[in-house]
Amino acid sequence: MPGMRFIAAAGLAISTHVYGADEDARAAFEQAFDRQHALPGYVEHQFSRFPLRPGGAGGTTSMGSERETLTIEHMGDRQRQVLAGVGEIVRANGRVAHRFNLSPQVAQIRAAATTTPLEGLQTVGEVAGSLKDIYDYLSQGPVGVFLGALTAVDQATQMLSSGAGKADLFRAADMLEQQTLWRCEPEDPQSHHPGKVISSHQLADESIRGVPTHVYSETRVFEFIAEPLTNGTYDPVDTPLRGYRMQSRAWVRIADGLPLRSELVLPGGRLRTEYEYPAAVEFAVPECAARP
Repeated sequence: MPGMRFIAAAGLAISTHVYGADEDARAAFEQAFDRQHALPGYVEHQFSRFPLRPGGAGGTTSMGSERETLTIEHMGDRQRQVLAGVGEIVRANGRVAHRFNLSPQVAQIRAAATTTPLEGLQTVGEVAGSLKDIYDYLSQGPVGVFLGALTAVDQATQMLSSGAGKADLFRAADMLEQQTLWRCEPEDPQSHHPGKVISSHQLADESIRGVPTHVYSETRVFEFIAEPLTNGTYDPVDTPLRGYRMQSRAWVRIADGLPLRSELVLPGGRLRTEYEYPAAVEFAVPECAARP
């Protein structure tokens, strides 16, 4: 399965079996990523497009250009996610560590609190705009990990957008500064949901940057409990479910069977991932995640 984490925002994922799929294509698809995961290290570069904020009343929302929004470094069973300059997440030893790069906004807010009202007002407006962009970016990710940062950014933006006084500016800066420190929490075992394969096919071979690849297509269904459980019990017959389909495609290098590219079509858009296989991948694990 391509390197993507799916978060059940409102319930429990239901494990299901494969049916109606081309077994040879499904096996080749899964073996390629199993082979990749067995490596001591590799890197994912994820590219996607985010909607642009409409300008003015009645404006329509359009999609921005594709850009790299997430880089994931794998080092054995440890993982570091770099969030397009916004922050980073490290997963290790059953722990999730995260911090966010809000230091520029903190410095600007504190400077605005000590300048003339006119200069401070202009700076505060610029910072509020950048915080809204950061909020939009974080809201696309796993809410559980980003909840603290989302709350802090939202509250700071509201303070800055409502004619905040000096005391409020300093309070907003302090709130954001807390998010620049490493924080750890246990890994949520419910954050990994393989879904249900309903179709797998091998497509015509293609070349990626001159490298021959086999191409595989797969469709999965992700189902979640739609309502609170009765007495905390899941009934496979009577419990109502809801879900969505996700289509994926993988380009697997013929020479060694490793994925070079994958593409996911999600309800909210398209995600392209390019895979890199350097000689070594190394990164530091924060102290709070160094031990289980």
